[in-house]
Amino acid sequence: IDCGNALDPRTQGPRNQCGGFGDGYWTHAYDPSGPNAIADGRSIRTVPEAWDTASPVAMSPPIWGIRRQSGNNLVYDQVYNDTSLDPQITLRYRPTDNISLYAKWARAFKGGGADISTASLPADLDAFPLLPEKAQNWELGAKGTLLDGRANFNITAFQINIKNLQLATSVPQGLETQSSVTTNAGEQRTRGIEFDSRWAATDRLTLGIAGAIMDGKMVSYPGAGCNDTEFELADLGNACISEAEALADPDGFPEGTIDRTGAEAPRTPKYKIITDLDYWYPITDNLKGTFNTRVSFIEEYIYEVEEFSEIVKYPDRTVMNLRFGLADMEDKWSVQLWGRNLLDAGFKYFPEFDLLADGREDKEVSQRHWFSYGINFSYSFR
Repeated sequence: IDCGNALDPRTQGPRNQCGGFGDGYWTHAYDPSGPNAIADGRSIRTVPEAWDTASPVAMSPPIWGIRRQSGNNLVYDQVYNDTSLDPQITLRYRPTDNISLYAKWARAFKGGGADISTASLPADLDAFPLLPEKAQNWELGAKGTLLDGRANFNITAFQINIKNLQLATSVPQGLETQSSVTTNAGEQRTRGIEFDSRWAATDRLTLGIAGAIMDGKMVSYPGAGCNDTEFELADLGNACISEAEALADPDGFPEGTIDRTGAEAPRTPKYKIITDLDYWYPITDNLKGTFNTRVSFIEEYIYEVEEFSEIVKYPDRTVMNLRFGLADMEDKWSVQLWGRNLLDAGFKYFPEFDLLADGREDKEVSQRHWFSYGINFSYSFR
């Protein structure tokens, strides 16, 4: 809670203002009976939908000082029931004391609109567009220990199918509407192999490797939003539906949409391999030095779920983290110097996919990952 004095723009007088968790805050005029006093001195602010008006926001004022957002929220202020049976079946077999095999099938469900913002809700309840998404997962795997317990491993082959996947999709700027809408993709399928293993090579050295090899496809996704490049070039005959095509087929998909069936699933690299190395060495009888490195090798992939654009995406990259430190032999305390993403891997601009004459299409080129470093100190009171 952060409280202080501020100027009330409505009364032009001082007021106390306390900001709590979230966007809710309250005001109280010093002189509510004065000539510039407002009727009740309350400030109406938007509070996230997860908070009901009967619940306080952090150390908030009485509930009369907070109101939820007005508008179509009242239309949806009712109980929703979606019934789904989500079973899970797992079979496990131990051929030896150190090896376990298993097979698993599971089904999951998420109600339509579970992730949608209230600002995107249609005014008419009957026009609510989202169907519930349903997923099925198949797994076949093994885990165990080797080398008298000095090594362990896990490996799993999997396939996940999600029908009516709820995705935000772009609306081209040329249509002059909202920037994105949430819709149902027909089906997404991801399959592959996941694995991890650790090996205590010596009493001081531990090696690890983990990763995934994946293949993600949009099995069915008609009606996705075109990105701006596709929309601007629609009249040249690409897959984006132009205004003329939409008018010629009024029962089909609207202008500015595209069929992304068969496209690679975004945020699904073909491979991701992570290697770990932990090592410590004695300096004195009570002091040791520590070293840890983690290096990830990741194949390029599309990040933009809304646009499926390749103009700005993650390239093939290597992400390296390092830690050097000092600690006592009992690990009661430690001091570490650390660095993350030392190779400064991040987004990259690919001009060969930017076909518009005005150059770069996506201005949001800021990296989601950046090089950082610091010092960490820990102490155990046990």
